Amino acid sequence: MARALTPGGRGVDMVVDVAGNATLEQSIRAVRIDGVVALAGMVGKAEAAVPMMAALNASCVVRGVIYGTRLMMRELVAFVEKHGVKPAVDEEVFGLEDAKAAFKKLREQRHFSKVIIQIPGQQK
Repeated sequence: MARALTPGGRGVDMVVDVAGNATLEQSIRAVRIDGVVALAGMVGKAEAAVPMMAALNASCVVRGVIYGTRLMMRELVAFVEKHGVKPAVDEEVFGLEDAKAAFKKLREQRHFSKVIIQIPGQQK
């Protein structure tokens, strides 16, 4: 558990949760008192109930995050290029002909971070 990895087991300052209902309770357990859980997606299974009472018990903030404007995206791309930021991606790269397998891996939640489908004629 992430909380155990922090000094004194106090919890992390911020969690960016991209899975939503499927992992929100785990994210809330990892955050410190008065910490923030930024809910930025719903890639996990939505079958679970939203565990909002866990936020009350943790005395934390759960905040929805909208991805941003076109200008913000341009600024982000410029920052990434300037500073050489490399995204975390799954080690397996799929060809376009294997797109079904890539989506199956996502659906089964066997991926690490982003899954890449290589489009012919495009850079890796």
